[in-house]
Formats: sequence, structure tokens, C-alpha cells
Amino acid sequence: MTNSSYSVEQGEAVLKCIRLDDQISSFVKDMLESFVQKLTENVRDAGKRSRERSLEEASQILDKIPKEALLLLQPAPLLRLTQLLLALQIDAATTSSTSRKLDQMLQVLIKINYTIVHEEVKQYLMELLNQRQVFSLKDLQTSSMFLEDSAVGREILKRECTALIRKLTELIPVILSAEEARSGPLCYQTVKVCLQAFQLLPEPVGQMLHSKESTNMRHALEFLMSIILEEVFGRDIRMLAGTAVAMLISTVTDEQRASSAAWSLLQISKAEPWRLTIGDLRVDCHSRCQDGVDILAVCRGLLTCCTNKALVRSHGNHKMCLLLDGLFPLISRLCGEKLDYHYYIFQVFSIWMKRLKECLGELWEVTSAPLNADLRVDLVEIIWSRAESPLDGIAEVARNAFSVFMEIYEKDCLHFGNTEKGLYVELLNRISKLPWESKAKYLPLVAILPHTGTHKVLELYPTLPSHILKCLSTNHLSPSASDVYRCLLQQQRQELIVCATSEALPSEQDMANHWAQRWLTLVLEALTSESPLLQTNASTHLLPSTLRTFPAAFDTLLSALDLEAPSHLHAWACVMSAQRASSGHSLWGAERPHTFRTLHLALSCLDESVRLAALNLLCSSPKTREAPSEMEYSALRDVIPFNLNSESSPFRQHLQAAIRKFLVRVRDSCMGSIKDLRCKQRLKKEKMAVLEQGVGESL
Repeated sequence: MTNSSYSVEQGEAVLKCIRLDDQISSFVKDMLESFVQKLTENVRDAGKRSRERSLEEASQILDKIPKEALLLLQPAPLLRLTQLLLALQIDAATTSSTSRKLDQMLQVLIKINYTIVHEEVKQYLMELLNQRQVFSLKDLQTSSMFLEDSAVGREILKRECTALIRKLTELIPVILSAEEARSGPLCYQTVKVCLQAFQLLPEPVGQMLHSKESTNMRHALEFLMSIILEEVFGRDIRMLAGTAVAMLISTVTDEQRASSAAWSLLQISKAEPWRLTIGDLRVDCHSRCQDGVDILAVCRGLLTCCTNKALVRSHGNHKMCLLLDGLFPLISRLCGEKLDYHYYIFQVFSIWMKRLKECLGELWEVTSAPLNADLRVDLVEIIWSRAESPLDGIAEVARNAFSVFMEIYEKDCLHFGNTEKGLYVELLNRISKLPWESKAKYLPLVAILPHTGTHKVLELYPTLPSHILKCLSTNHLSPSASDVYRCLLQQQRQELIVCATSEALPSEQDMANHWAQRWLTLVLEALTSESPLLQTNASTHLLPSTLRTFPAAFDTLLSALDLEAPSHLHAWACVMSAQRASSGHSLWGAERPHTFRTLHLALSCLDESVRLAALNLLCSSPKTREAPSEMEYSALRDVIPFNLNSESSPFRQHLQAAIRKFLVRVRDSCMGSIKDLRCKQRLKKEKMAVLEQGVGESL
């Protein structure tokens, strides 16, 4: 019998018990029956979304039943209900969101009768822990679920921690005996449960470190260290094992001994045999590979598991802290080596940067000095060297790391009264000297900008606007340049607001005028360029950022255009399209009477690129349900016949795409009208007009 069939049978048994209970009202019986039916629907449904929906509906039904009414439930139906929820929770052990939702329902039953729920969970766990055979993968997943997602299960496992560790160590020979098991799910899940036990049951685990009966814990530690140190295990498993060992160290309550254990673990960089000491446990270790994953695993583990005090605490009689003197040299060394997993290395470096930021206060108390200048240089070089990395994700991680570093430097300067902040000037001078083709120019600019302001950046890097234009003419650099432009505008707007007095805040038009003084010429040059790529990137990247940050720049841009020139007419269509996408509103209102005349001028232009830009403006809308206006229908009817005989294949393709967008609007607006007609009869006349127009014009 499958678990699903068993759960359905349990559901039927619950329903029988509920119907036989004379202590509850018919209303409560109906509610409980609906609740159980939704639970059994969750079992029968095949789709993930439908199962989640039925479970959510069951939870809502249970919440609506008065607690006073539930207190009248007899023990028999309450027990059956507990067994059903527990069976469903065990069946959903690999789906954390589902098991948590079921545990919330069990929490409701615990408030009614704690003993029944507790004893039922305890009985299951004791059978699991006392079985003769070794844990299966399902047993591990169930143990993981009880640790992570079950409040009662975690409470019971806290008392049975020794038995849990014993069952985990029984798996070690099974995993080590087969090569394929070392990188398989059984090994990974075993390490995961070890990590969860160390993290969620710190008190009993910490006591086992100092117990005379700590043999099983020593076997578990030896197993985890062998995973970290041997290349035959998968990288993900080795990284998880590193976190598990570091989490075990965090259970040591004595700060001095915990610090010593962390430093003991850093001996992993040694080539010769060494001894790891955690509490009263001592394990002899020997690195069997030199691929660096072992070092990375323990560094990542210590960074994620150690407290701030542990990371900055002085080691012995030496004025050395784990964060700066223990971990950084190892991570820095890995960053400089030619390895095939640089993304993971740089991720760990980023975690180190975040922990440095978190620990600044403790570091200042210990050192009473700002960050070492050599350390700052090393950090800049490590981050900067990743800015040009072709690997997916590394450039973004590098940007975030640079932002964190700038925040650290800013806080350091403020704390020690360094008003000069010379590092910003050094970095900006270095950036300005790099060739415009270098991607490494633009990544740090975004991080430095909030700390220096737009004036300082443009003062020390006056060619930045022209370099932005050059980047927009190059596909792989246009995202970086547009990002810099967007951040410059946001910073400029923020500076205008901060500098203004509360009585005289600048109007949107005033801010748009300030934007125009610095950027109008650049944007117009890009929009009216002879380079199609520069025109496209300016429309795609510069205009949306401009109109979102400075809404009044729309009128400023339009007033600067000479609509008799085809290039300016093309720019007009691009500005109008960007404004329509930004505002979400139609642009053919009575307040702009010349707009439609200008559109006709663009649609009849001899330049095909201008006609296409105008067609896109006419046919597109940010809301596909927005019904085309009579003017739009009329304009499209007039323009289609004169554009069907073009010899340009790209033009015909773009024409077809634009008309398709228009037809999608017609279809979606008509479908929306049909739906509204069913619900809102008072809008019948208006909706029928939309339908008649859409169907008639399309025909």
C-alpha cells in the first residue's frame, strides 16, 4: 500500500470518528469534514500547485473553527486527526513548505491536547531511531524534516540526540564502502542531518563534545573531516561538510575553547598530518588532495557559523584575530590561484567582506586603529581583477563586494575622523586612466558614486559622458554604461533634494532643468546618431532611466527636437514610446493637440526607420488590454497600404511585428470587455462599443 493510499484511508477513518462524536455541533462536524476532505484532496492531486492550494484551503478552514469547539473533540477523532496530519507530514518530508504548513496545523491540535500529539510524534521517532537496520534515504529525509520543520519533533530529538548521532554514524561504513555513494544523495543527506543536528540541537551536541560517551560524535567528526579532505567526494558535499564542522565548533560554549577549535581547523592548509581539537574530541587529519576545496569549505563554514566575537577574538598571546589573520590569507591565496571554481571562491570572499562589515565595531574595540592600508590595497586588487571575468555571475558578485568595501571604508573614515578619504580620489583617478573599452572602469564607479557624489566623479573623470556614448555603441558594454548612467541620475536627483531647503523643494521642472544642463546634449546625440545600434541602446537604456528619474524631462526633450529633420523625428517617436511605457497612459489626449499631427508626419516620412519607430509608437501599449482609440484605428488604416510594397525584408518583418502587437491589443481588449459584460451589466453599452469597434475594424 502506498503512503498516499494509506493517508486516504486514514482520512476516511477520521471522518467516521468525527461523525460519531456527539460532543460537537453539526456545524463543527461539517467544518472538520471539509478540512479532512481538503487534506485528502492534497494526497490525490498530482499537480504541485493544486496540492498547495488544497493545503492552504484546509489551513483556512481549520483557522475558522472556534478553539472552544475544538476543545470538545473526543480523544479518538483527535488522535485520528493527528495521525493523518503526521502521515501527510512524513509523506511530504522533502518539501519544506508543505511540512511546515502541516506542522502549523499540528500546533493547533497541540493547544487542544498536547499529550496526544506529543506521544504520537514520539512513538514514531522512537521506532525510527530504534530500528535495527541502518537509515535509508527516506529515514534521513524524515529526520531532517522533524529537525527543521516540526516543533514537537525537534523537542523530542533534543532528548534523543545521542540516538540520532548513533544512527548517523552507522551509515558511515555503508557510504565509504561504495564509490558511487560518496557523491550520492545518501552521503549528502547524512551530512545535511549532521549539520541540522549541530545547528538546531546545540545544547545536547555541546554536552556530547565533553562526554566520556562521545565515541559516536568522534566517528561523526572523523567522517566529516574525511569528506572535506578527500577529492573523491563531490564539491557540494565537501562544502556542506565544512559548514557542519564549523557548526559543531559553534556549539562549544567556552569562547576561548571555541576560538582554539576554529584556529585548530585552519591547520587544514598544512601538507603534513595535523590534529583537530574540538572540545574534548581529538581527530588526526591528513590532507589527501591539494585542490583547495578543503580550505574553501572550512573558510566558508567558519564565516557562516562563527559569531562576531569569535571572529575578532585575539588568539592566545598573539594579537591575531581569526577574521583578518586566519581566514583572509587563506581566501586571498585561493583567489590568486588558477583553479576551476573561481565563482565559489569569490562567493566566499564576498561572505568574508560582509562579515568584516558586521565585525567593524568589535575590530575597532580590539585594534583601536583603522583598517591596514595594505589590506585595503589587497581588497581592491582582488575585487577589481574579477570585474572583467567572463564567467556568469562573477561581475555582479564583484560589484556587490565593491559596494560593501566602500561602505566599510566610509564607516572606518567616519569612526577615526579621516575627512580626506583619499582612497576615493585614488580609485577615481585609476578609473579615469583605464581605456573606455575596459569593463572594470564601470563596475567600481557605481559603488563609489554614493560616497563621492556626481560632481566629484565628473570632475575627476570628465570624459565619462563621452565614454558612456561609446559603450552604448558596443553591445557587451552597453549594460555597464546604462547602469552607470542610471545611478548618476538617481544620485543627482537625491543631491538636488538634499541640498534644497524644506521650504523650497525643487519642482520636477527645476530638477529636469538641472538634468538637461549635464545630460540633454548627450541623450540627443545618441538618439539622433547615424548608428542604429547607438539609437536603439539609447532608446532602450537611456530614455527609460531618464523619464523614471526626471519625469519632467519629457517636455524638455520634446522642446529640444527639430521635427523637420528625419533623425529628430525618429528621436521624437522614441521619446514618445518611452513616455508611454513609463507612464502607462495614452498620449493622444486633448492636452497635446499637435501629437497626432506629428505622428502622421513620422508615418509618412521617407526614412523607413522613422516610419517603423512611429508604427511601434502607434501599435504598442504597456497594457495589452488597452483598447485602441478611433484615431489609432484610423492612422493604421491609412498607413498600411503605403507600406506593403517595401523591398526591404527587415522592414516588412518589423511591420508585421508592429501590426501583431496592435491585433493583440484588439484581441485582449475585446476579451476583457466580454469578461466585464458578465460581471458589470451597467457598463454594457461602453463594452459593447469596444467589441463592435474591435471586431469591425479587424474584419
